[in-house]
Amino acid sequence: MAASTDYNSPASSGSTPPGSGRRLASMLLDHWIMCLLLVGPAASFMLAHWQATTFEAEQPDIVAILLGLGFMLLYMLKDSFRGQSLAKRVLRLRVVDRREGRPASVLRCFVRNLTIWIWPVEVLFAFFNPSRRLGDFIAGTRVEHLGGTSTAN
Repeated sequence: MAASTDYNSPASSGSTPPGSGRRLASMLLDHWIMCLLLVGPAASFMLAHWQATTFEAEQPDIVAILLGLGFMLLYMLKDSFRGQSLAKRVLRLRVVDRREGRPASVLRCFVRNLTIWIWPVEVLFAFFNPSRRLGDFIAGTRVEHLGGTSTAN
């Protein structure tokens, strides 16, 4: 299948848009990986602080809030390394700047992931438009499939 010269984008890097199955799999795998990486350590850390007898009642709450904010920031920046999260690497996908066709900047990746809080809407967007979800429209990004294999998934 030849790469389209323009799929929802002024710039094309020669890659193809992902299929809706591949895109949805990426979203689910990203969420699963991030939960495994973040929730387990966060819960262990918070439990250890709550059980410690040397802390005052307010300190574990501050620790929990700061830890939660830190983990949310990590989740928002999951696509920032060359436009790929762990799931996108596995599925050979990449988040790119819509206009330039280059891997999306850290700021664009952060902005596109702000809409993850309305996850059902994002899934619908990804199902009907595999290369761009709501966050991509806002951030000026798109997802593309790397390599020459079929994107029927």
